[in-house]
Amino acid sequence: MKSFLFLLRYSALSLVRHRWVFLLTLLGVSTGTAVVTAVLLANKSALLSFQNAVSHVQGKTDYSVRSSAGDLFSDRVLDRLERLSPAPPLSLSPLLSRTVRYNGSLFWIRGVDFLGSVDRLSRGGSFAGLIREGAYLPPGGLRKFHLHPGDRMRVLYGTRLIDVPVLGEIPRSESVSLIPDNTLFMDLAWAQMMFDLPGKISRIDLSWQMSPPSRPWKALWKDEIRHALGPSLVLVSDREKHKEFSRLLFSYRSNLFALSLVSLIVGMFLIYNTLSLLTLQGRKTFSTLRLLGVTPREIQAIVLLEGGIIGLGGGLLGIIGGHLLSRLTIGAVARTLDTLYLPVGILPHFRTTSEDFEVWALTVLASLASSVFPAREALRLPPVFSQHRTTLESAKTSGRGRSLFLGGLAFLTGLLFLDLPPIHGFPLFGYLGALLWVFSASLAVPSCVGWLSRILRGVQRLSGRESSPGLLALSHFESGVSRSQIAISSVMIGLSMMTGIVILVHSFEMTLNLWISQNLVADLYVKPLSCQEAVCRERLDPADVRAIRNHPGVDFVARFASFPALYRGHPVWEGFTELEKLSRRAPLSLETAHPQKILQDFFRGKGVLVSESFAYHFGKHPGDSLTLPTPHGPLRTVVLAVYRDYSSEQGIVLFPWKELAPLFDTNSPTNVSVFLKSPEASDAVQSFLLHDLPGHPNLFVRSQPQLKKRVMRIFHQSFAITYALLGISLVVSVIGVGNTLLMLLVERKEEFRLMRAMGFSFNDIRKMLLLEALWMSLTGTLLGLVLGTGVGWIIVHVINRQAFGWTILWSWPGRTILLLALALLVVSTLASLLPSLILGRRNGLNRGTPNE
Repeated sequence: MKSFLFLLRYSALSLVRHRWVFLLTLLGVSTGTAVVTAVLLANKSALLSFQNAVSHVQGKTDYSVRSSAGDLFSDRVLDRLERLSPAPPLSLSPLLSRTVRYNGSLFWIRGVDFLGSVDRLSRGGSFAGLIREGAYLPPGGLRKFHLHPGDRMRVLYGTRLIDVPVLGEIPRSESVSLIPDNTLFMDLAWAQMMFDLPGKISRIDLSWQMSPPSRPWKALWKDEIRHALGPSLVLVSDREKHKEFSRLLFSYRSNLFALSLVSLIVGMFLIYNTLSLLTLQGRKTFSTLRLLGVTPREIQAIVLLEGGIIGLGGGLLGIIGGHLLSRLTIGAVARTLDTLYLPVGILPHFRTTSEDFEVWALTVLASLASSVFPAREALRLPPVFSQHRTTLESAKTSGRGRSLFLGGLAFLTGLLFLDLPPIHGFPLFGYLGALLWVFSASLAVPSCVGWLSRILRGVQRLSGRESSPGLLALSHFESGVSRSQIAISSVMIGLSMMTGIVILVHSFEMTLNLWISQNLVADLYVKPLSCQEAVCRERLDPADVRAIRNHPGVDFVARFASFPALYRGHPVWEGFTELEKLSRRAPLSLETAHPQKILQDFFRGKGVLVSESFAYHFGKHPGDSLTLPTPHGPLRTVVLAVYRDYSSEQGIVLFPWKELAPLFDTNSPTNVSVFLKSPEASDAVQSFLLHDLPGHPNLFVRSQPQLKKRVMRIFHQSFAITYALLGISLVVSVIGVGNTLLMLLVERKEEFRLMRAMGFSFNDIRKMLLLEALWMSLTGTLLGLVLGTGVGWIIVHVINRQAFGWTILWSWPGRTILLLALALLVVSTLASLLPSLILGRRNGLNRGTPNE
């Protein structure tokens, strides 16, 4: 115990002696930890909020009955379930779920059976006795939305405004307290009447009346219920339901978390760099300790304890900073999910002890792992060790060939990983391949330093500017590769990750612009005003569509309708389109050599078209059979072709419009594309739709330029948090350069005093240090550009493809990347000024004249 306390005290004092280096390393590690903490909190908040919001649509119960295609079905199913003999020990709760908007805010409608006495959401409280014609809010909802009993909420549903009387708040209970405030409870029969959905429900919730039966009895009841439901309805357990929606967010959350680890990885490089340099600088002390009887294992323990102290401190500070940063990340993730999936109303910021401990443990373990190699170096130190730095540098120089070989091996292994399939939809091997390429580039740093040094020396000779500071800077840059390797690598990693993301964003933006120009060519796009999401569930009135079509300025109207469906347990969309009209102006991007023949077969109803993401995730190709759910039972059809689509990562199956009424018993579209006789009439027609359409329906109308602007705004908004995370990684990289330079300055302070005595001015020394920082930053920047291009290729062609199923055209935005590289080069180079100023003040190098 005494030995451990001695080693711990020695490690702490060693870090205190190098307090500036320690503080910079601590800052880098805590920054990386803060990013990971903030993203974890945002991810958990997003998942819980998403599940919380979806629970209003899918419910929190033992089982739910819902349609396999579409979101509504007949409530006569209740009669079939109640006639089961013997009756299963389950309570049946029919429910109608809708979404409306009130004063710009989204509200969930829950039509429940008030006369059914106890609803499962308020066990311990009852709906019996509540007034049936109106809406109740959860406890606290009236105060939040400034409402009072007797008020009337004028809510927007589809294209209609509906007056909903406010009756009060539902009785308080433990489970009711978990319901968000933006929920309106209504009696089922009254809700069906108000929303013009007679006899329609969204689901039936089933709950065991007592404790769940044994597994064999449970399986027997499930089989009986499924048989009674028929092929058009499905029975989904609570676990399957939440697993489905967790999977919906999996790609987004996983990719966001993987990006956040970049900052932590760069922080681990800082620890490795710091401890390596501390080990080199402390070799004289370690040799003395060996002579005094300290064992090699105890020397190794000192280095590991230094890494552990940095990990402990950086982890704790990072967790505190992460909770502060999460206030921004939660908002950014919320805006993205609101746009891409559904408005979830992200929960307020909260503290999670378990996640804090996991991140703290990850930081400590990563810190200890980063300390292993420096500790091994310390373990090899003999009792008598040469005090010349050239001893280690010559060993490092002689090992450049071995490092280059290992780097090539890592590169080839990563290349093989890129051909492996994803694991449960997550591109694990894509990320591992990119990581191996990063390690490959890091191992190539010593060789690249040697090559760049020879080039710079040749440039100096040709230019005739072989000044003493320049020659000394180049000499130290080449010989000090063991000290600068990690700083170069940190700059390289930060720039490469940012370059890769810039390539992805620019490539995606270019692809999206091309797709928009080919597909979104209508003059106006119309959908219900209450629909603010990418895909609508609300419908347009066919009478309104006819009125639009009959306007004298309208050439033709193309209708589109979409319905949610389950295919192999995964949510997809079934779409119905008047493609024969759209193809006049916007030919669909079909992946086939004979598009006209495919379209003719599609118009005749000989098969369906599937989006690229659907085809990729489910392994479908042209000619494959496909069995899809419909309200009238499974439909067997054929895949005619695959088409490019970037509107949904879940996948879309397209039917011709004439199939809509036979399959879904409706002819109401979710949106229409309006083509005008003259583009100049756009403003007049838009004004007519918004103000003069008979019945004055509430419509969401956008012109083609307005819609394109909205799409691109959503696109850039979804990448905002990614830019922020990688920007922080660049900051950590700059800290790494400053940290390395500070360590080198402390180690060479005697050398600087000797240079001053030989006649070098402080400005000469500062110029030399500035040039050393420039060469390190230049090497990291050049390697970062090469590595970033490779990482961008992996992200575009492997990670994106496996995660979302989309094909993105490759683009290298040279101007943006070069400006980013130049900015990082300048900032990293200027990072040498602070360390040199600190050293000058502490050691008096900037006082007096050289000869004093």
